[in-house]
Amino acid sequence: MILVAGLTAATPALARLGETFAGCTRRYGRAVSTRPSGNEVVSRYRKGDYNVKVVFARGRAAEITYSRKSGALLTNGDLNLFLKVNAESSKWVKVDQLAEWKAANKGREKDERCQEELMRDLASFYLWSRQDGLAEASYDRENGELFICDAQRLLPEQKPEPPVEPDNPLGF
Repeated sequence: MILVAGLTAATPALARLGETFAGCTRRYGRAVSTRPSGNEVVSRYRKGDYNVKVVFARGRAAEITYSRKSGALLTNGDLNLFLKVNAESSKWVKVDQLAEWKAANKGREKDERCQEELMRDLASFYLWSRQDGLAEASYDRENGELFICDAQRLLPEQKPEPPVEPDNPLGF
């Protein structure tokens, strides 16, 4: 029983995609700052050694950014833990950035500028996709931030189609 309590205390409280503002407040305590941003709310928390920024859309956590208070890079253990708590019943798969780049840049593989961009990205970022397709994650190795978001947020915003007027020969 004491061992379980010790492990729980050693594990940082972690926001989860889909969690409500009230849930994050229970998990972290009062937000350090909260501000509206368009139709969303951005809250910043500090818990243990970590800064956590949560963007709430429609009342749920849609984006979460984790970093260390000290500005140090996150460890592999940190990355694995944060990804695990945001996996739900799915698993995270590391994205093969080289294969994606080659597919997106067919015919430009020998272009030096493209190769430089690729090398810069490979050196700077790790990318993951959740197997269920519902979330994406990226870790910026230069600033030490792990960004996790609902995959729907990555899709281009769809403007609603205007209503179609039914055929009305009488003009009503």
